[in-house]
Amino acid sequence: MPPRNPAILASENAKEPGVRRPEERVIPQLSVPFTGRNVGATAASAPADNLPGAVNDGAARCIAARSASERAACERALAASAPVKVQR
Repeated sequence: MPPRNPAILASENAKEPGVRRPEERVIPQLSVPFTGRNVGATAASAPADNLPGAVNDGAARCIAARSASERAACERALAASAPVKVQR
């Protein structure tokens, strides 16, 4: 008997779209915690220095400057305006 055409075999074994399910349960990749509305207000009012992962806007502006001289001038101004830390 001659071998069967692969296209005919595929059409006989085909399933309708949406009928097949995954072999394993799909695990979500992202977990978003749902919190109350007041939690966001307290986090927004906190200073950016206390938040982990916060972006320092002044440093970001300095990095985004076009030329090296503008970046250096911006960094000097930023360092001059920084609060003085008390050494112990």
